[in-house]
Amino acid sequence: MKSTPVIAYSFVGILFLVAELSHALTCYEDDPERGVIKVSDDNFEYCLLFPRLPFDHKGAKRQSGVSGMEYGSDDTPFSSILGVTRPNYKVLSLCIYEMYDWPRALHSSPKFGVAPKPDFMLRCVCNFDLCNVPTTFEPYLEGLKKHELANEKE
Repeated sequence: MKSTPVIAYSFVGILFLVAELSHALTCYEDDPERGVIKVSDDNFEYCLLFPRLPFDHKGAKRQSGVSGMEYGSDDTPFSSILGVTRPNYKVLSLCIYEMYDWPRALHSSPKFGVAPKPDFMLRCVCNFDLCNVPTTFEPYLEGLKKHELANEKE
């Protein structure tokens, strides 16, 4: 009779583990027809935010963008940083400023007098539901902070 509670607790523990492992990550995504939508996908490893920058290399204002990133689609070791959690510390998001050297990557030479220019991008990566809210950078950071403070109260 004493083993019944142990079996019940074990069963509940297994249910929580299965629920956690099968949890689909929900990210905001840009949809050309419907605007920004919420998408839940078991294949998402991270949510991405491309914050609006004041300008691109041509001087034009660039809009922000959002999407989910599937497992294995990027070889950048985000998990080694986003997985850092200590009792008094947690990494919520990782933002990197990147340059894509298209002329070198495409081995291109100027055609018709116009050569592609390098592209600069700010990309933020996070790994909890709806962490990539499409906004400018300052409200994005404020949203991460509010989310984490709300989780600590639970």
